[in-house]
Amino acid sequence: MEDIKYISDIISKALHLEGLGISRKNANIHKNRIHSIDEFYFAQSEILRQYHGGSSAEGTSTIESDLDKMMVVPGVIVCSDIDTIQKMNCHIFGMNSNNCRPGFTTLTPVHIENSDNDLFQMYQKDIRDLPEKDERGNLLFSSEKFHQFLLDIPANILPDKRALPTHYRHGPAATCVEADSHGYIAGKSGTEIEIDFSHGLLMEEWPEEAKEWITRQRNYCWPGKDLVEKISNFDCHLVPVGDKSSNHQHLEWRISFLLCELELVWSFSDIQIQLYFLLKRIVKLEIESLYPDQLSSYHMKTAVYWYSETDDITQWTGYDLLELVKRCLMFVSCCIEKGELQHYFHRKRNLLFEKFIDAKGKLVVLNKIKQLTKNVLPIVIKLLNQPYLEGAWTKSSGDPESLFKQVFSVFISMVESEIETLCRQWKYFEAEKASDIDKDFFCFLIQFLALRLGISFQKESLKDKNSIHFEMLRKDSEVFVLKGFDVTLSADDVSFVPYPVKFECILVQNEFDGFIVIHPVVYMYFIMTIAFYKSGNFSKALENLQKLDTSVDEAKGGMQRFRALNLLGYCNFLVGRFEASYKYYIASIEETYAFGNFQNAAIYHIIIMIFYLKMLGKIEF
Repeated sequence: MEDIKYISDIISKALHLEGLGISRKNANIHKNRIHSIDEFYFAQSEILRQYHGGSSAEGTSTIESDLDKMMVVPGVIVCSDIDTIQKMNCHIFGMNSNNCRPGFTTLTPVHIENSDNDLFQMYQKDIRDLPEKDERGNLLFSSEKFHQFLLDIPANILPDKRALPTHYRHGPAATCVEADSHGYIAGKSGTEIEIDFSHGLLMEEWPEEAKEWITRQRNYCWPGKDLVEKISNFDCHLVPVGDKSSNHQHLEWRISFLLCELELVWSFSDIQIQLYFLLKRIVKLEIESLYPDQLSSYHMKTAVYWYSETDDITQWTGYDLLELVKRCLMFVSCCIEKGELQHYFHRKRNLLFEKFIDAKGKLVVLNKIKQLTKNVLPIVIKLLNQPYLEGAWTKSSGDPESLFKQVFSVFISMVESEIETLCRQWKYFEAEKASDIDKDFFCFLIQFLALRLGISFQKESLKDKNSIHFEMLRKDSEVFVLKGFDVTLSADDVSFVPYPVKFECILVQNEFDGFIVIHPVVYMYFIMTIAFYKSGNFSKALENLQKLDTSVDEAKGGMQRFRALNLLGYCNFLVGRFEASYKYYIASIEETYAFGNFQNAAIYHIIIMIFYLKMLGKIEF
């Protein structure tokens, strides 16, 4: 028994390590990243609110995880008590759940605002076309028609310069499949991921049945009073999906507690989130194929919620992780046997309603869970990446990722923004409206936003100039080094960057992630090399070229390292080291060859160098 506890603790520690990073600290990083992205989006649009959800927001994502986004429809509010509705300048709908299963409702139009600026008018749709009558003659807002409206306008969720991907229905969402070109979500460049876009309607207050969550007595410490109070002030939403067992499914909407559920996961201790992660993996890899579409990650998350509330989590340690996996599997098994798993916020909603109808399939799953509870250790080890785990047994903790790497996806949105958008974002954040973002994280965002604004103003001032002030660029690059930021540029920055970087900017103009990344130290020595070369100080140029070579070598495995090799190749070409230049360009091509999803400027540099050498008479065709 002691050996199992010891191994359990090692597995818990291994889950902390880079590559998995399943811990409270990692979840907090994701919390800050998601809040930042969503706040930047609101600051940019000044109208539209979006919220991320799912594994990528929680900090429990794996390579097969999808990405969830919910846009809150502006100018619409849903009220549970239409008798108390105040006059508002928006579309108003009243809830009526009398003939619906718990967790679902129908919506009755109460007031349709005459506005040319709502989401529907924006996309040539009259909201008056969306309600329809039920069998009793009641006029109800159709979730089916609304969802079709959503499928018809994917551009309102994914506005970019590319041809838009095909969207298809997936529950309340419009789903598309895209390549995660840089590996920020899936962890591996080029991996295809599902992106689920949904629209939610804002509820004026929590549904009456869910208010029990706020007031109910709890015997243990989770969730604490402060967390309960915080979550009770969060918004709830309605999403366009009805009860599959209902005769008027197309007129029903489901209550969503997205923000509340995310906050609970972000509050998890290390052991809670590791428990949740392992249960998700067990369902995905051990149970799903036996009886598909019955148990989901959401069921496992709900099980962890309930088990955490009914036990003393302050006593949970890494030594208990395997035992907790076993207990939660037994809890899920009991729920399947009695056919009921209560929704954590809306207890009357049964998450296993119409699940496990086939008795044979149900028995197969119950037997499998029984087998899993008897063999938790080998199953958990099997779930984890074996080569990775093998090196983790002797380690007690992993080094945290750098703060910049954690907020990089937020920086990208700034790099791709116009100066007017950056100014709006600066004004928004200067007013300190992002209270949910941790102070240190927020400081990094503000610093990078200030840098980006400076670059944008500089770019505007240089639009009509043909030369670059290298001393100014050198100072800028030193700022990036001091702040710890990679030099991150967009396709639109082509007008003011040095010659070889222009190639990099041009090649990403038509890409979804239209940005380039260069290590700050690499960029600084690159600028200094060409600056001294242009000024005629050849010895200083060579001195900095050597430092550039060293910095590129030390940045092995860095993000978009092939661009650093291209800069190194160009500087060698500049000083007449043509063989070295060719070597670095070939190394750059080899860096991107394995992935096949990056356009590489190295081939253009090689062609230019060949023609240059031909012109000098040093080679013949």
